[in-house]
Amino acid sequence: MRKNTGKVLSMILAMAMVVSSFSATFVSASTQEVVGNNARVDEASGQDEYKVISDKYNEIELISDLDNAFSVQTMDREDLDDIEYVSFSKVSGDSLVKVVRDDDDNRNLVLKKNASGTETIRINFKGTYTDDNTDREVTARGSIDVDITAYAEGDVVLAPVDAEDYLNGMPDDITLGAVNDSGMDLALYMAKVGSWNSDGTSNAEWVRIDPYQDLDEDEEPEDVDFAGYFKLSSDKNFVLEDDEVKDSGWTHYDEDEDAINLAFKWNDSEGDNDWAKVFNTKLEVYAPKVEVDENGPSYDSDKKGEKIRVSVGVEKKWRVSGDAEIDKLGARTLIGINGGNLSFDSDDKYSDYENDVKVVTGYDIVVDSGNITVNGGTIGGIDAADAEGTVSVHVENATVNGDINVEGTDGLGDITAGEDARVNGTLKKAANIVLEDGATVSDVDADASVLTMNGATVTGNVKTANFNADDNDEYNNTVNGDIKADEFHVEASDGSFTAGGSMIATTDDAEYEFTGNNISVNTLDADYYATTVNFDETNMVIAVTNANSFNTDFNLINESDVTVNGSARLASMEVEEDSVLRFAADAIVEDMSGDGMVVAQAGQLHINSGISDVMLKLNNLAIGSTAFTASTDAVDENDFNAVGYSLTKEAASSTVDRFVVDAVSFAGLAFDKEFTTIAQGYSDTITLAAYPTGTNAPADARVMWELDGNDDYFNVVVDPNTNVATINVTGYNADDKTANTATIRAYLVDEDGFELEGYVAATCKVTAVAQPEVRGTLKADTTSYTLPVGGIYDIQFSVTGVDATPVVTDSRTGSVFQLTNLGGNKYRVTGVNEGTAYVVATVGDTRVSVAITVDNDATQGGEKGNNVSEIR
Repeated sequence: MRKNTGKVLSMILAMAMVVSSFSATFVSASTQEVVGNNARVDEASGQDEYKVISDKYNEIELISDLDNAFSVQTMDREDLDDIEYVSFSKVSGDSLVKVVRDDDDNRNLVLKKNASGTETIRINFKGTYTDDNTDREVTARGSIDVDITAYAEGDVVLAPVDAEDYLNGMPDDITLGAVNDSGMDLALYMAKVGSWNSDGTSNAEWVRIDPYQDLDEDEEPEDVDFAGYFKLSSDKNFVLEDDEVKDSGWTHYDEDEDAINLAFKWNDSEGDNDWAKVFNTKLEVYAPKVEVDENGPSYDSDKKGEKIRVSVGVEKKWRVSGDAEIDKLGARTLIGINGGNLSFDSDDKYSDYENDVKVVTGYDIVVDSGNITVNGGTIGGIDAADAEGTVSVHVENATVNGDINVEGTDGLGDITAGEDARVNGTLKKAANIVLEDGATVSDVDADASVLTMNGATVTGNVKTANFNADDNDEYNNTVNGDIKADEFHVEASDGSFTAGGSMIATTDDAEYEFTGNNISVNTLDADYYATTVNFDETNMVIAVTNANSFNTDFNLINESDVTVNGSARLASMEVEEDSVLRFAADAIVEDMSGDGMVVAQAGQLHINSGISDVMLKLNNLAIGSTAFTASTDAVDENDFNAVGYSLTKEAASSTVDRFVVDAVSFAGLAFDKEFTTIAQGYSDTITLAAYPTGTNAPADARVMWELDGNDDYFNVVVDPNTNVATINVTGYNADDKTANTATIRAYLVDEDGFELEGYVAATCKVTAVAQPEVRGTLKADTTSYTLPVGGIYDIQFSVTGVDATPVVTDSRTGSVFQLTNLGGNKYRVTGVNEGTAYVVATVGDTRVSVAITVDNDATQGGEKGNNVSEIR
């Protein structure tokens, strides 16, 4: 059995007939079977949604041989063995499916006879692997959710007329029309199981059928609205047969086409033009009686079947054919009634153009063909999903309150959001997306696109193939959520780039490139793919997750200084001269090389394969302690340049070598902490010392301090007697996160102020965060009080805004006064001995204190009032 080290399972589906990514959960792989992380699904393998027509007399196979239908993987993308279907359960909906065994004893998921409705099921399975650490076989269980929609053969639906009658597909939903639509055509479609395929699936057929004519026996068809074929709750916004103007036809049932023709009345005037009014009414139609036998479904239009009731009408929507421009004139957003360009002067009036334009303020734009340019105003979404050809959309100085989709019939189009563009929706299905010059959009969900940001903000998440953030000295680039892509290219030297969430790789051999010092990224998520991360003249702090497969490479050039926060599991590290790679916590790496410096925590670094040339600086060194460990014979003492120490190599086990510090020598300066995070309005301290500890600097050397950061937000005060620096954070920039970072550096200089070569400098990276939100208050009714021995005084504490009870203590534990709880948050102090002590109430990190002085010669009394601390 093949071994692998993955602990958490994921899944790749290999099944036919299944529509995008699955929603799934998986169990953590260990000697116990406990619920763990979400399953991984290969989205290219199938679909997560079945839409099928069931047979009245036969079950229909959806997934064959469940034991072999799934390729199960660990989260680090290693296959599991002995995959076995376990069970399935209903999450919600109807009961549409079951599992049956065939003649070969395979278990198959089948659609029940005559099934109709919707159901979400959870398919459960298990697989095994061998744990490298224990050499034991581990069984892990997982599940995946699948959505199913089934129509029973003979079901009848009302849908828009389709030229091919939805052959091998499913009927479209009925949507409301645009104000410039002439009407809509609807038909009744009956579900039928079509021809069967060799794989056991069937083709869907939808037969267009006549409605039942709902007429009383003594009525003639011409005396009943719409000949009894259908009824409308209100017909005032439809063209009727008796109307004088019927340019677009009239509302009736077309017996030749088996279709309901709805003609909208254009009774809403703007200028010389008329358009349909926005309205919504109910249409009611009876399906004929349907019967299903071994030969399939049949209907009798003379017998009444199921009543179908739907909404029809017109909404705030404008349909475009051909290139069109949208712009603002005064308070109105306008579009040419025949498309084309608009050209307004500042002193123009709407009345000058009202015969040639349509007011589309707040309207959705439906594109049948052509490109859309929005140069001003406010509209709804832009939908070109069914447009002929390819469509491009350009937005600037305007607001789009909806999604933009440019998936035309001939392929994906382009989207550009420029100066002062605001898209309160998602950019979807585009080949190229450009966000620039201060544009703001909600989300990007276009996994096949190339996205370029040049001074823009995405308030949510991004999904694209190629993500680019170009440097812009006027506008910053910001993505508040996650970014998923195959490639990442970020440059920020004059402007800044901020990623508030994770930058997540979506393919093997994914590549990250960072250039410039003004980059703030929360997390790089390799998602267990082989990835390469290149840093060029970059100073940044990041965390790296889901890289446990040791296939994420780091390359640092041009004086880059990169700090990896949290545990690190990385592959090859190439650190060029004058560049620094820092590990803030434990790190396991395959190998490291180059003429630059690697800084790690003593005893928390392990090297699997080798180290070459790098300068290795270790924090918290002590003679006799472990410097780092390595796989047996992977590293020798002379493979690298030790900074301020020498080592002895010894065997820690049969597979691990340990390197022990046997001597230290002065190599430079170091702070007691290399990273600190401080909230606005707060401060922290750092202490400077010789590196390694216990060594001494040259007698004639002096220390120079410098702050690399925005002095509007950071202030540093150094006490030269103690070498303690107090860092004050005086501001916070919510719009530009890179402004909230600074680096404090201390280094040795000679008597002329020139930096001494050959010694390392001390550095501390500081991150400012927003002042914590006030959640409530902790209050005492007294600030201070004086009483004699034997005297008593009661103090009342109170908490607002949070559900908490303060912990109340005596700072000198009964030596000055006795503290007694009187119930609730009321406490009594009784003088015991002369002196001063404090009654301290605490909620979390928030406290208030009341000074109590016991003095027999003083007058009893004190300072009452609001003694308040904010709970954050």
